[in-house]
Amino acid sequence: MVNSLKKIAVLDKNTIDKIAAGEVVERPSSVVKELVENAIDAGATRINIDIENAGKKLIRVNDNGCGIKESELKLALLRHSTSKIVNFEDLETLNTFGFRGEALFSISAVSKLTISSYQEGSKPSRLYAEGGKIISQSSAPALQGTTAEVKDLFFNTPARLKFLKTDSVERSHLLLVVEETALANLDIGFQVKIDGALIYNFAPVKNEPENLRKRIAQIIGKETAETLHFIKEKDFNFCAYISPINKLCASRNLQYFFVNKRPVNCKILQQAIFKAYQPYRASNRYPCAIVYLTLPPSDFDVNNPIAYKDMEEIDKWLLSKYNRLVKDVTKYYEAQ
Repeated sequence: MVNSLKKIAVLDKNTIDKIAAGEVVERPSSVVKELVENAIDAGATRINIDIENAGKKLIRVNDNGCGIKESELKLALLRHSTSKIVNFEDLETLNTFGFRGEALFSISAVSKLTISSYQEGSKPSRLYAEGGKIISQSSAPALQGTTAEVKDLFFNTPARLKFLKTDSVERSHLLLVVEETALANLDIGFQVKIDGALIYNFAPVKNEPENLRKRIAQIIGKETAETLHFIKEKDFNFCAYISPINKLCASRNLQYFFVNKRPVNCKILQQAIFKAYQPYRASNRYPCAIVYLTLPPSDFDVNNPIAYKDMEEIDKWLLSKYNRLVKDVTKYYEAQ
């Protein structure tokens, strides 16, 4: 029962920081997502990821991007500090993943975080923070780019640690982040190790349809990838690899949607595909689809990339497009 006699009070900074961190860092995969997006925004062409104990013991993300100046390294851990925007109007033309300036702050609030970075023309530096407090800053090797090492995630929020799923489930979430990012960024190489075992090693390649097919094959398997048909349309800069109806899959999880390279979980996009395939598929067979849309940044909310100003327009267009494409692709395969 709520005690109505309790006084209203402003929360202390430590409590505020932990609550704010929980909004950004829900699980280990959230950390990987934020750090990898930072690396991409820094212009990295190679990103190495090391995971231990499903991300609870260690998450290390190393990149060869532009790095952070020694004088700005402490700023990077302050809340709402960012190099992505200066004012609210910049959101209209935003072409980076991050912009809120909360990622490193939130990660440091619930972990033991070490950041080593070097930017040409500046001194290499290393910063160590624990539970949101900067403990030390020291020199580091002059290696281009940034390495973020997150240890003992949720060490100071045991309730949050308790509600994580099994290691296998958390690993699947971690890998999904990498898979989606790799599918959206062919020009970046990714290496992923889990508990010392090499899981993925994607070389950077040109953004071309056949290179995309090869990367898809590395993620979902060569046999399935070879059956997919590539399509491209001018409307919404749409391109996709989709299944013909005679090559549907047993898994319903082989569907990836991207808006301006951002992975989105959008029911409208998913339903458009299922509606198009519904007349042709058995109840236990599902289409594989890797779909890309490119929209003007001013036309959707960067806080919610699927909130396009006229989603109904996309829904109608996609459904008509999928209906025709499913039939065309099927005819193509039947003729082979």
